[in-house]
This record gives sequence, C-alpha cells and structure tokens, in this order.
Amino acid sequence: MNDKVNNISEERIAEILQKSGVRPVPDPAMMESVRANVRAVWQEEVSLQKQQSPRLRYALVASVVMAAGAGLFVANQPEEVAWGTVARVVNTVEYRVGDDVWQPWHQQPLTGHVSLRTAADSYASLRLESGMEIRLNEKSQISLEDTESLHLTAGQVYVDSNDEDGVDKSIRIDTSFGSARDIGTRFAVEVDRDGWTVRVREGKVSLNDSGQNLLAAAGEAISVDRKDAVRKSPLAPYDASWTWVAEAASPFAIEGKTLQEYLSWVSKESGHQIEYTSAEIRDASGTTILHGDISGLRPLDSLPAVVSTTGHEYVINEEGVIVLR
Repeated sequence: MNDKVNNISEERIAEILQKSGVRPVPDPAMMESVRANVRAVWQEEVSLQKQQSPRLRYALVASVVMAAGAGLFVANQPEEVAWGTVARVVNTVEYRVGDDVWQPWHQQPLTGHVSLRTAADSYASLRLESGMEIRLNEKSQISLEDTESLHLTAGQVYVDSNDEDGVDKSIRIDTSFGSARDIGTRFAVEVDRDGWTVRVREGKVSLNDSGQNLLAAAGEAISVDRKDAVRKSPLAPYDASWTWVAEAASPFAIEGKTLQEYLSWVSKESGHQIEYTSAEIRDASGTTILHGDISGLRPLDSLPAVVSTTGHEYVINEEGVIVLR
C-alpha cells in the first residue's frame, strides 16, 4: 500500500498549522490531565512495541491525542450565564428565545435574548441576578437579554430596584417613543398606541423622549404623547394605578415572621406608610411572631386577618397612612 501520509514534509506541516490559526489556550488543569493520559498510553505502547508495527503504535497515540483534543474543544465552549429567573407566574404567560415561536412558560433560568408576554388577567414577576425585580401587567410584552436594559413593546412593567442592600442598581426601559432610567427607585412604565407614561412610586426616573430630557420624582407621573406633548401630574404611592403590581408580587410567607416585617411588606407593596401610636407599640410589633398562610391575598386584603390575631388594631387615615395601635 502506498504510504503517502508518512511522506509529508515538515514545511508542508508548518504551512497547514499556520493556516489553522491560533487555538484557544486550554485550562492548565485540563492540560495536565491530558498529558498524564498521553504519558500512560505511551508507556503502555512502549512495553508492547516489540509486538506491534510502527504504524500501529503511532495510530494508537494519535487517537488518544485527538480524543483529548476533542474534549478540550468541548470544554472550552462558552456556557450561557443565567442573568435572572421568573419568580412568579399568574395564569397565561408565554416566552420565546430569539425569534423562535411563542410557547407556554416553564420554569427555567433566563439566558440569552428572551421575550415574555402576558395574556388578559395574567401577570409575571422576574428576579434578576442583580437583585432587581421586574413585574409585568396583563397584556404586556417585553424582551431582554441582560440586567442592563429591556424593551417594552406593549402594556406595562413595574421595576423595584431593591436597593435596601446598599447596592445601587439601575435599568433602562426602552420603548418605541423613548427610554427611562431609574435612579434607585420603584417605578412603572406603560406604553400604548398614543404614547407612553412613567409613574414613580419612590426615588427618581430620568426620561429621554425625542431629545427631550425629563425627570420624574416620587409621587409624579409623566405622560408623553405621539406629538411629544408632555403632561406631568401628581400621583399618590397608593393610587389605584398601582393596584395591579400586587397581583404579580410573590406571596409573603408570614410563618415565623414578626408583625413589623409583615407591615413593612404591606407598606412596600401597597404604597401606604406605616406609623405606630407609640414607641411601645412599635417595639411590640418587632417581637410579635406570626403564624399561618396568606397566599392568594393582596397585601391590604390580608391586613384585617393578620392584625386581628396580634391583639392590635389599625386604621388607614385620610393621608393614606396605616396606623397601628
């Protein structure tokens, strides 16, 4: 048989290697493992070399090196990093990856370019790796691929930056009309065929609309129509326009929590501030342990049942403050 392979010149081999380009540098630990495997096979081959032809010996060693190289190639492929999860789904929520077809949501980490949409009377809550939370109202659609920005195609989203941990977080919401970026806050962005609206519950949000730079503060709503007309109006943190946000919220597990922790959650979700009639009442709320389950109840709807088990009473005054007594 004509053995053309063994007659390739060193110059030809060098030319082939040069054309193959620069290979990625493998992990040092993996390289050491490959060297050990090749060394072991080589030692075994040497002990059997008297019983085998040279061509067969070279073929055995070459097969080990090729297999090891294939392993290095697979191991060096970049893995997709999850940048968030869907924490809660209410009724019908669909997703798609890239331009794939829409399909019912099933629990999985968020990676790559993902779009989500909600049907009527359906809601979703996303938890990003940064700790930020994003909620979708009914009949809404968003697309995002990281924790830095998202595109709102239809409906409304609510953003809670969760800055209580002391880490500043920010995200840009893009729409077909303009973009909004929060400055450590809780806010909502809504878009429809006539324009878009930014509502701020806490903190501040900067807006950019066709070159207009606007700033919305807590307790304000800014609407911009198709003709770039701007309308700013006051908005209470417990206004009815915030009601849907509680529908997408993850349930609060009260078992083993204190009354004070529960009231803080109610305040955050409902927009109503909490006050105590005395320091003693405030201190007592921090040591009163709760038991039970309030799953399925909105924050304000759960107040009568929870507070009645603690020996306390509450009222919501004209300023919308929940007063515990």
